[in-house]
Amino acid sequence: MPKVSIACEEDRYSTVTTALTNIYDDIENSIRNKAKIVIKPNFVCDNVPLCATQIDTTRAVIDFLLQFNPKEVCIAEGSSQSATTAFKNYNYLQLRQQYGIELIDLDDDDYDEVEIFTRERNGFGTTRIRVAKTIIEADYRISEAVLKTHDTVVVTLSLKNMVMGAVLDKRKMHQGYRAINLNLYKIAKLIPVHLAVIDGWEGMEGNGPVSGTPVDAHVALASINFVAADIIATKLLGFDPTEIGYLQYATGKYGFSPLGTGAISNVKLVGKPLKEVQQRFQPHKDYLEQKNWHIPSNMLTKVLETM
Repeated sequence: MPKVSIACEEDRYSTVTTALTNIYDDIENSIRNKAKIVIKPNFVCDNVPLCATQIDTTRAVIDFLLQFNPKEVCIAEGSSQSATTAFKNYNYLQLRQQYGIELIDLDDDDYDEVEIFTRERNGFGTTRIRVAKTIIEADYRISEAVLKTHDTVVVTLSLKNMVMGAVLDKRKMHQGYRAINLNLYKIAKLIPVHLAVIDGWEGMEGNGPVSGTPVDAHVALASINFVAADIIATKLLGFDPTEIGYLQYATGKYGFSPLGTGAISNVKLVGKPLKEVQQRFQPHKDYLEQKNWHIPSNMLTKVLETM
């Protein structure tokens, strides 16, 4: 049974550290013999601190990883603006100096091309996008997400954080509610998260993922089962996971291959009880429209043939 850790401490660093420590054995077993570890923060924007993974979160993750004597650790991000600028604005240059860790702007990375779905009048078409090789070739991918609502897919958590940072043609992913949920699943299948860390010390509600308002949730989640982590985080935010298309696909619904555990009854929660931290974040103004991701059965059959 996969574990999802929930922690609340006196500050962000301690909260993330406790969330990781609660599942120490899981992480130790999953990270053993992994040579290349990539930490993927969330820098959707390079000048709005509320929307970004804070340096104390990443420092807590690095300090925790050092217990396992990793061979190679880097921090990599592909921002919708400039990861290079974000590294500077969010003080990540300190981490390079302190730990000797490479900071990689994925927009400058080599890439592989991957086929995704496009929106068509009577179904789906296809196009190709570039996915960063640093993420594809990593032995161990850590997604440092921020607890936020979203303007297209209701919530953005560890799965979406990893996928959208790795994709270099972000505009091509936005092909309407049906296609983007399919595309998030499809790319997540290529680059699954090995360790999900979701920082909710200061979350974002309303018109996320950039223009929302802060919520002092003072919580962090961690799990080696990223789907379970995202399902529990969705519940913590006060939303129904069945409303999130890409998470339903990732749990194996509608005939898709599961990427992780989705049933809460099959998840072991450790640390703080969910009911003690659960809130009701205000959704994005387009929340009701975002739930229009369901695919007609005749179209779904054709989609599944290509997966």
